[in-house]
Amino acid sequence: MIRRIGKRLKGAPLALLIRLAGRGLTLVMVVVLARELGIEEFGIYSYATTWVAVLLGISGLGYGSVLLRSTAIFRSIERPDLLAEIVARAQKTVVTLALVLSVLAAIGAAVFVDPVFLATLLLVLPVVAVRAFSLIWSGVLQGLGHIEESFLPTFVVYPVLMLLGVGLLVGVNGSITSEEAVLLYSASFLLGAVIVWRIARARLKPVLAKDPSRREAEEWHASGLAPFTAITLLASIQGGVGILLLGIFGLPDAIGELQVAIKLIEPMVMIYVVVNLALAPRVAARFAQGDLLELQPDISRNVRVSFIAAIPIGAAIILAREPLLGLFGSGFEAAATPLVILVGAALFGVMTGAASPSLMMSKHWTPALVATGAGLLLNLVLCALLIPPLGATGAAIGFAVSILVSNSVMSVMAWKLLGLNTTAIPIRSAVAVGES
Repeated sequence: MIRRIGKRLKGAPLALLIRLAGRGLTLVMVVVLARELGIEEFGIYSYATTWVAVLLGISGLGYGSVLLRSTAIFRSIERPDLLAEIVARAQKTVVTLALVLSVLAAIGAAVFVDPVFLATLLLVLPVVAVRAFSLIWSGVLQGLGHIEESFLPTFVVYPVLMLLGVGLLVGVNGSITSEEAVLLYSASFLLGAVIVWRIARARLKPVLAKDPSRREAEEWHASGLAPFTAITLLASIQGGVGILLLGIFGLPDAIGELQVAIKLIEPMVMIYVVVNLALAPRVAARFAQGDLLELQPDISRNVRVSFIAAIPIGAAIILAREPLLGLFGSGFEAAATPLVILVGAALFGVMTGAASPSLMMSKHWTPALVATGAGLLLNLVLCALLIPPLGATGAAIGFAVSILVSNSVMSVMAWKLLGLNTTAIPIRSAVAVGES
């Protein structure tokens, strides 16, 4: 079935293979790192790297999605010449903002962050600019259809170098600290950024056949950046709310629990993410051409394959949760309840499928923004109320409820605005109903 999808979606099968292998390597790396660091030091490491992810989402300004969409549309309408100006603007804006935010975050951390987290956080902040630079070129590669190559920094370079580095440090010193772990993290993503930049420039060179038009590029840039920026910012905060609030409440052990639960559910969403990345340029191109009719079969097939694959994975995780958590070492068994909650949230997220990319790539930004904002607000409120009495379980509940609300709203709006069924539920789309 995945091969049939691959015939329609260029790069998806290889991308899926890379992501599967990368997630496997990452899981092994996280197990090794957690066992060597222990639950408290692993929580400190996870807190610092979560701040990187949040700052990356803010400084990225949505350019990853903008470039994915722009590249696909420019190729579709035979205007690749506009792309060079937008890529140049993206690099300058995103890297500069990442550097500024990193400095401000360092100052804020020195004043407000619990001292137990401070040294590790300060060491890792410079990598935000490196990852922001990599984000730009990954977006270009995805828009060009080379999804598998855009995955190299995160799913190949990062886990391999981390495993090698952890093994070397433990072999030489007999142990590893959270500060050493984030330095390895930074070095891994620096190398990954260099690799993805070189590949993307080589792929992009034959596409840019003309000199860019600065005026037209500015008009295109202005038309889509603001909503992508807003939604990316909200989504990046949404993903880190639980861990950041656990840090505010001074609970490094709970951060470690939540982080391993998050890592264990990642296989459930791998196929879903890959097929949506492959689908997004098709939605953008079809919308630009005024033709959404042919999208429904691809959307339905992708979402259902993802959901069908996620069900047995989720069941296996729940049934084997105790031995799985035992792999990470002493203390992580407390993550059993958050893990079950997150499995349920992941299943619902996969089932409700392709609503977000369908809305975003077809310029229906307002409903996506409202849904994402509502989910974030619920997450913040529930985490603030539930973390003090429940710890990591409270954070997991807040995240699960936010996914339920935001994905439900976006699925309904995709049906109403686009006439597309973006869920795994086998009902006829409004497009199909209109056709009959």
